[in-house]
Order: sequence, then C-alpha cells, then structure tokens
Amino acid sequence: MIAPGHRAEKEARILAVVLRARNQYSEDCFGRLPEGSAARTLGRMNTDQSPGSVLSSLWQQIRAVLDLVLDLSFKRLVTPRLVRTLYVLNLLGAVLYGLQLLFSGFWGLVTAPVAFLLYLIVSRVMVELILTFFRIADQLAPLTDESAAKSVQNPSP
Repeated sequence: MIAPGHRAEKEARILAVVLRARNQYSEDCFGRLPEGSAARTLGRMNTDQSPGSVLSSLWQQIRAVLDLVLDLSFKRLVTPRLVRTLYVLNLLGAVLYGLQLLFSGFWGLVTAPVAFLLYLIVSRVMVELILTFFRIADQLAPLTDESAAKSVQNPSP
C-alpha cells in the first residue's frame, strides 16, 4: 500500500505529465497563438497548478470557449479549431454505420467494407476542403489589408 504522502506526490507528477502533453497537443492543433488571447488561454494550462486551482483553470477554459462561440463580430474563427474534433466524431459515425450495415444481412457483409471506406474518404475530403478554405482566407487577409492601406495612402482622383 502506498503512503498518503507518496500518493499525492505521484498524482501531482502524473497531473504535470498529462498537462504538459495536453499543452504540446494544443500547440500542435492551434499553432503558436498570441499571448493573452482567449484561444491561448483555452489551449494552455499551467503545469504547476495545485489540484484546487484545476477547477478554476477549467472554468477559465469554459469561459474562453464561450467567448469564442459568442463572438458576434466573427473576427475570430472557431471552425479551424474544431475540425479535428468533428473529424473524430465523423470517424466514430463511420464505424457505427459500418457495424450497423455489417449486421444487416448478407448484402451488408458485402457492402459494409466498401461503404466504410467511401465514408472515410468523403469525410476526409470534406475536412480538407474546409481547412483549405480557411487557409486561403488566411493567405488573402494580408493581401487585402495591404491593398486597403495603399488605397488610403494613394486615393484615386
């Protein structure tokens, strides 16, 4: 049996490892975000937190998500941050659909693998299209800002 003090130390070490892994995953998903942004607050947690402050950190993350979702000016886009989650849910749907089709009879045995692969391919293509649209918008935004600045500097007569 582990002594109570050792158990708390072990839990603190495990929590620190999990939070570091989560922070790395957040950077991989969201990239480097500006300091102080709501999305950065959402994506990062302090690895030196005590268990009591984990709840306050969770509350801050919930507030950051609500801040992103309820942004009525639409200056910050939520979809690129949610694409991975939507893709995982889509994969889960493909598995459930494939299993349902598999147990629906003889033709299900034949068509289930093909339908499963088609479902996966179509969902992957749709996610890539969504991300492509957002990447195009990110690439065009600086160009429109530069052209707007030039038109302000040199107004046409």
